[in-house]
Amino acid sequence: MIDRPNLQYDDKSHTYRLNGEKLLGVSTVSKLGDTEAWGVASAWSFRLTYEGVVDLLAEGYEITTKDDLREALKRTKRTPWHTVGDAKDRGNAVHEALENLAQKNEVPILENFPEAQRGYVQGLCKWYLDYRPVFLATEIQVVSEKHLFAGRYDMIVEIEIDDEQTPPGP
Repeated sequence: MIDRPNLQYDDKSHTYRLNGEKLLGVSTVSKLGDTEAWGVASAWSFRLTYEGVVDLLAEGYEITTKDDLREALKRTKRTPWHTVGDAKDRGNAVHEALENLAQKNEVPILENFPEAQRGYVQGLCKWYLDYRPVFLATEIQVVSEKHLFAGRYDMIVEIEIDDEQTPPGP
């Protein structure tokens, strides 16, 4: 008999609880102790902002105060938060398409996705056709009772590679 921990997941707040105690997520734990963990994210955010400012000025926006600048960046959706939102939407769409392939053997219909997401879904389909993965498990929750963190990984797949194929990888 496998003894499973009493792990609950709240999708709305994206949090895990073990016996009622809130746990850290895997992404948070992976950053602990790393003083440079947000260095790349900070640089990306800074770059997006200054590029947004340059674009606003080139488009003739009159910016005389910090508040003017902040509002113009928000109005024109040139903040890091807007970009993160777009990336999150894109990631969720590809994830949903992959989940439908794995669980229902349902091939995504590109026209059902916004134009900005179609290339990513198409890339997923190409990977699927090139490697014909056999899905063994999806959305697997993991927890460390000892270290009090939890998360999930997307899938376990089996891929048969012949001598003429290059194994998938980064």
